[in-house]
Amino acid sequence: MPPKKSAPLIRVLLVDPRPDFGERLQGQLRAAGLNLRVDRVSTREALADAIARNDADLLLVDWDSPIVKPADAVALVERSRVDLPVVAMAVHVDSAMLLDASRGRIAALMLREETAHAEDVIRREFARRRQRHAMASAEARIRELEQRCDVMLESSRDAIAYVHEGMHVRANPAYLDLFGIASFEELEGTTLLDMIDPATAGTLKDVLKRLARDEAPTESIEIRAQRFDGSQFDAEVLFSRATFEGEPCVQITLRRREMLVASDVDALTGLANRQSVFKACAELVSGLGPGSRDSALLLVEPDGFDRIAEATGIAQADELIRQVAEGVKEFGQPADLVARYSDHGFVLLMRGTGHDETQARSDALREAFAGHVFSVGNRSFPVTVSAGLVLVSEAIASGDDLLGRAARALKQAQDAGGNQIVVDDPAAREKADAAAERALLGLVRDALANDGLVLSFQPVVSLQGVEGEYFQVLVRLKGPDGEMLPGEFFPVAEKYGLLAEIDRWVVAHACRAVASRSREGRDTTLFVKLNPHSLDDEGLVASIGQQVRKSGIDGRSLVFEFTEATVGTNLNGVRRFREGLEALGCRLAIQDFGAAANAPQIVHHVGADFVKLDRRLMADLPKAPERQGKLRELCSLAHAAGRQTIAQFVEDAASMAVLFTLGVDFVQGNFLSEPEQVVSAA
Repeated sequence: MPPKKSAPLIRVLLVDPRPDFGERLQGQLRAAGLNLRVDRVSTREALADAIARNDADLLLVDWDSPIVKPADAVALVERSRVDLPVVAMAVHVDSAMLLDASRGRIAALMLREETAHAEDVIRREFARRRQRHAMASAEARIRELEQRCDVMLESSRDAIAYVHEGMHVRANPAYLDLFGIASFEELEGTTLLDMIDPATAGTLKDVLKRLARDEAPTESIEIRAQRFDGSQFDAEVLFSRATFEGEPCVQITLRRREMLVASDVDALTGLANRQSVFKACAELVSGLGPGSRDSALLLVEPDGFDRIAEATGIAQADELIRQVAEGVKEFGQPADLVARYSDHGFVLLMRGTGHDETQARSDALREAFAGHVFSVGNRSFPVTVSAGLVLVSEAIASGDDLLGRAARALKQAQDAGGNQIVVDDPAAREKADAAAERALLGLVRDALANDGLVLSFQPVVSLQGVEGEYFQVLVRLKGPDGEMLPGEFFPVAEKYGLLAEIDRWVVAHACRAVASRSREGRDTTLFVKLNPHSLDDEGLVASIGQQVRKSGIDGRSLVFEFTEATVGTNLNGVRRFREGLEALGCRLAIQDFGAAANAPQIVHHVGADFVKLDRRLMADLPKAPERQGKLRELCSLAHAAGRQTIAQFVEDAASMAVLFTLGVDFVQGNFLSEPEQVVSAA
């Protein structure tokens, strides 16, 4: 059994003159599973020094702290240019504090004496800080890769250009030289078709049209290119998708016909090159038929090559690459392709070989390297290899899919310590996936027959003082390893036509929950999501009526939800459903309202009582004035039509404050409360 991973250390800087609270908070949250270390400061000077050291993950300060106010703490952090979220603590939180927190750029408000809320806030803000750091690191890596790509593009011997909407937006020196152009300024604004003999331009036009429709790029076409001086040459054009300055474009690689034979050979090793691998993989996969199991692709890399290259130098590293290439080549057969795929990666594409023999040959190759000592210059050392082996079958979607599987298998072998081969057998995986699907289908069917589904409830909180209790109903499936979310079992339920039956189960148990709370004298309203397939269930409205009457509840206690996308594509079906509910008193809500361009028409034609605002508008809301403006517009539209508004996925106090000022009626999200089984459905 693998060792259990320890929780990451969360370093909390606490501004507090008293030592007891920090010790108590640390003890309570460690008991809750947080790996927390609290460092306390009691003066403003000590706080400034601690911020400058930049060794904390979160800063906690009381709303009414005599040492420093939260807003002043934010100012200290910003002056130090560190990423240190400031969390304000208070015994009680009101709307004025929410507004002040938002304006003061305070990350969150935390209830000082509520351990569960403190745990939730600290977990969330720590996770967000880690995400920001990961994003910054990723962006730095992307910038570095872009710079490396720029250098490679400029130095490439291949003639490469980027084309956007048919126009040249960039070209490397080899491309300019091929057409006899001195600088890109002469080429800028010229269309690709201007560089092609009109007699062969038709095929190129077709390819560009297909790419504009987001169809898969053609492997290559042959054209007759035309220089500015009128001279012409035969060439092959290869296409791939790319981006230039953030815009999608097409990368084209142009090769003169007389250079193609040489361009298929790697200059260092004499093996076929990377482009040959792409072509061979595409041809192999396109020629597969049912039951094809006679080929395999082995992607091989020497272990620790970067370390070896650093120790030996570039020239000797090249010699090692040549020797590794010879070692791989020895295991090739006449029908196989042996190629250099990357700087120190090699492909052995084995054709017409059964999978048992393929694996035996691959193991023999690995063992041969493990038992060999390489001599480079005056140095000798062993070199092991790792490899990813893909057993080709009709389950492979494309040549890119084949190579991607091999790369992932290779990485698994390397991550496991090297000197080994990881085998990817898509046909076996398909069987395993089918077995898993059958097992999940059995769980769903058994759950419908034996009450194996579970309802969770998330509070929907009024910002305008509306009386009563409101909850969102969420369905879960009891699985062998705990409760499963809809995203895990709905696809199988949809495939086998069980979604409408699940909806009926949810409605029946929601009615029982409302009835149970009514007996306790509690006015409860439940929001129940329905699948689009339920609009095709002609007996659903009658079933809802039967459950409402059986449980003796007021139909207004149930609000049924359809997404705006469902309403927009089946408007008549939703209106018929609404009309069928009117006699029962049940109400209707539109989920993710405002995502569609015709939102005003939808809210006008559908008599919905509530609209749940598009969840995407909630992303980083306090710092997004354009999204705030969109929400204000949607609220005005809904209120003018007599609908109440609900903001979903509210995740922080600052967003709560913004939503309050925008006039949103209700809010829902994990910041307020995560879904729980708090409503009895007995």
